[in-house]
Amino acid sequence: MTPTDVEVVRAAFASWDPDDFEAAAVHLHPEVEYREDPSWPGSETHRGREAVMECFGGYDALMGFSRSSVEQVVAVGDQVVVVLRVAVKPQGSAHSVEHRWGYVCRVREERVGFFQAYVEPDEAFAAAASGSAGAQ
Repeated sequence: MTPTDVEVVRAAFASWDPDDFEAAAVHLHPEVEYREDPSWPGSETHRGREAVMECFGGYDALMGFSRSSVEQVVAVGDQVVVVLRVAVKPQGSAHSVEHRWGYVCRVREERVGFFQAYVEPDEAFAAAASGSAGAQ
């Protein structure tokens, strides 16, 4: 892995804008694979940029993203782990709720080609260290 992988992943996650998800799409490989955390209700795997963007649009419709910020981006072996703080404000709610997510990512042709979500960032670091993220 090159330092470029960390930079690619950082740019991708820093570009997530709740008002413009398409800005992030340019950082995703056309054949990207996104896996939801297995503990997420009805967790699924989404393949292809359009399917991934549709998935995140569904999250937004359900939870109402209000902002996100990258807290940490670390190379772990041939993967990159991102810790992302996400704030949501569901319809009818007066307050935002924040949660820290972990993602294990792999870069393909200078774009994010794979990422898997983890509800707990420590689980993302453990999966990357063990090589189990994305294992079939």
